[in-house]
Amino acid sequence: MIRLIEVTKEDIRNGDRGCSDSCAIARALRREYDPTWSEDNQLDIEVELEYGEPKLWVEHKQLEINIDQCAFVKKFINDFDNFENVEPFTLKIREEVGA
Repeated sequence: MIRLIEVTKEDIRNGDRGCSDSCAIARALRREYDPTWSEDNQLDIEVELEYGEPKLWVEHKQLEINIDQCAFVKKFINDFDNFENVEPFTLKIREEVGA
């Protein structure tokens, strides 16, 4: 199953650069996976580059980025963290059915 995650202008504007749990992509993931978020009750969500590859985590479960987007997501993370101009996009996450 493919889950589509919208990274919006608001996520980009309000995301924390260099912060793995509140960057633009993390904000979009939180909206999708943690809709009842509060300061006292929230899922552990992380976005990072590990050995140059983008890694996305929700509650210690690694999300699988659609293979055709890996290079784009890596560039987005680098550009976002380095205050370069980035645009909204739709992130495709592959999930196992029944997982």
